[in-house]
Formats: sequence, structure tokens, C-alpha cells
Amino acid sequence: MEKLSATEIIRRKALQILAVYPEGVSSASLKAMTEKELGEIFEPDSYNRGKYRSALYNLHVILPQLVKRDDETKKFFPTQKLRKDSVLITIPSMDELKEHFGKLKAVKYEELAAKELTKTEIKEEQEKIYESKLPDNEEMISMLKILLIRKKVVDLTNHIKESGILELLNITPNETKHISFDEYEAIFRLKIQIEALDMYRKLIDTEKL
Repeated sequence: MEKLSATEIIRRKALQILAVYPEGVSSASLKAMTEKELGEIFEPDSYNRGKYRSALYNLHVILPQLVKRDDETKKFFPTQKLRKDSVLITIPSMDELKEHFGKLKAVKYEELAAKELTKTEIKEEQEKIYESKLPDNEEMISMLKILLIRKKVVDLTNHIKESGILELLNITPNETKHISFDEYEAIFRLKIQIEALDMYRKLIDTEKL
């Protein structure tokens, strides 16, 4: 089998899909369709693991001769070159991919288990093994930072919800007499910020980012 990283396989499959949509496809739809095609090989993304997001979010930057992106609509569009040459973009068969990545997973499980890692840690390590080569450091660091932000937002919104502070911030007119105008304004702004965090959390949960 041709030696390809998981990232390269995901990108090639996405290009094959995009080539038949001259009217363009939203980044979320392209990711979803690619996940559907390759879901048996690579697990779909979760909020803290984004193999597909990492591979596709800057597809137009990595392959500008094949992909264009409209920043306003967040749609990817195939170039004439991609539509013309899409038949030349190949990936191994599903059976070959299952055999190759399945062997990597099986061979490394015992080796990782011997290190007394938890099942979650083993799974995370196996995700790394799937990549025969990594993106450049700047790209990797940028993506990891975004994933970390999302994780922290989830943790923070969970804590805020458990604390019940949002309900307490609904100050009645009668209660305002006990606080200064500056404190009232600060409470009002805090409520807006918490609501903004909650909106971001909902985007993460529905994986629209």
C-alpha cells in the first residue's frame, strides 16, 4: 500500500468529494461527508479530538491550486483543475486501509499497555501512531491551541452551570438599591459574557466550528 498518513488520506477523500460539487460545499458539510466515508478507519471528531478538522480546516491554503474558500459563506469550492483531474486523486481501498491501520493499532496496543497507561491514554497514543508524518509545527501548534480553547470552554461552562451563578445574576429592580451603579453594570456585563460563553459551548456541542 502506498505510504500515506491519515491526514493525507482524509484530504484526498475530501478532494474526491468536493470535485463533484461545483457550487461549493460548506466546511462543516465537507467534513461530515468525509467522516461518513472514512468513519470505519478513523473515528469521527469529538470536541477534544479533531483529526478531520485538523486535516481540512485550511485545505484551501495547503492546496490553493485545487481548492478555493469563500470566507463569508465558509464554503469550499473546487477549482477547474480539481474538477478536471479528480480521477487522478487516488487512495487505497477500504480493505487495504482497514488492514494497514488495524495492524498498527493491534501491534502497538500491547506495547502501550505495558507502560501502564489508561485506556484513554492508550487511545490517544494510538491516534498519534496513525500519522506517519506530522503537519508542520506551526500548523500543529495552532490547531492544538484551538482544541485546547474549546476544551477549556467546555470545562468552564460546566463549572458555571453547576455553580448556579447565572440565575443569581438576574437582579431585580428592588435588589439594585443594595449595590452601586458600577457594581450593577459589572454584573450586567458578566451576565452577557457568560451567555456568550454558553453560545460558544453550543457551537462546540453541535460541531459547527
